[in-house]
Amino acid sequence: MALAFKCGLFNCGAEGQIALGALCAAFVGYSLKGLPLIIHLPLTLAAGMAGGSADAAGALALCRPYGSVTV
Repeated sequence: MALAFKCGLFNCGAEGQIALGALCAAFVGYSLKGLPLIIHLPLTLAAGMAGGSADAAGALALCRPYGSVTV
């Protein structure tokens, strides 16, 4: 968000990325039981990153072909 602000853009998509990432991380963290911490923690973090990235990919797929600025 700070980089977008420095470039003179207004970024309002970070909240959705955080929310979807947290939802995915919570789902994976809760549903995978019985795994050791060394496996469980990276899987949960990866699920959170994948959820946040999936939210950003939707906006990127719509804006990239048209050359518009993502807000």
